[in-house]
Amino acid sequence: PSPAFSKFFYTEIKKGIKGQDDTELIQNAVISVSSKCPLNCSHCFEWDRLQEEEKLSHHEVLEISRKLQEGGATIIQVGGGEPLMRLAACITLARESGAETDFWLITSAFGLDRFKTEFLKISGYTGINISLDHWDPLEHNAFRGNDLSFRWVIDGAENTIRAGLLLCFSLCAKRDFITEKNLNIYLELVKELGGHFIQILEPRATGRWKDEDIRLDNDQVRLISEFRDKVNSEKRYAHYPVIIFHGGFQRSHGCLGAGNRYLFVDSAGDVHACPFCQQPHGNLVNQELGEILPSLRQSGCQKFKEYERKY
Repeated sequence: PSPAFSKFFYTEIKKGIKGQDDTELIQNAVISVSSKCPLNCSHCFEWDRLQEEEKLSHHEVLEISRKLQEGGATIIQVGGGEPLMRLAACITLARESGAETDFWLITSAFGLDRFKTEFLKISGYTGINISLDHWDPLEHNAFRGNDLSFRWVIDGAENTIRAGLLLCFSLCAKRDFITEKNLNIYLELVKELGGHFIQILEPRATGRWKDEDIRLDNDQVRLISEFRDKVNSEKRYAHYPVIIFHGGFQRSHGCLGAGNRYLFVDSAGDVHACPFCQQPHGNLVNQELGEILPSLRQSGCQKFKEYERKY
């Protein structure tokens, strides 16, 4: 962690945040600042809210961020929809929040040009998380519902690195993608593009995929987990991106969502366990975080209430 992060974290732990002790803190949050998006993604978890009129003003977005920071969040991920549809809100969040928080943008790379990446860097962003769902341009574009999407990703990655921002790629790993060959080709592409992290997300039956049978089986989860461990630990991969696979961790240690370190705030200000476990437990526009967390934590993760097995 950065010196600013460490200083803030330990100072706040020592004095307590509004009476909370360290066991009550969240650390990471996602804020959806827009319900707008130019894409037509197969797996969109915002599908039921997509293209609605924006419900959060800039002031309300800032207030939500402030409440999350006072609740301990030192990492805030800004998403949507497509957050770059509200660039001003994205910029304001980081500029008004100070250096204690690491801000990341979650984007399809739509419109992620050189001007925007440099502006995000100057405003205080730490990194950008770009969705890339296949190494094959045709497959990625079909998944995203736009023939230009892969080109946006490549250009956006180049602009991110040029601006001096950290770069993460998020992969929604469908059943037909999960092979050793596909994972290795994807890894090599991300390395070539200068990526620092790969976040592998498993498909979830929410949003546009609600009621769909897209669950990964144990062999597929094991293959991803073994691939993660190999890349993150073997010396030959020392200069490759770090692999993050939340599903493997959730099965071995339980979920860190639902207010246990992490939560999700949608484009209306409603608070959920995470983007994939959506059930509102309150609204940060008109409530304090402390009023919402007990219900959120009691409900817990809708999928990983019990550990399934270790990977």
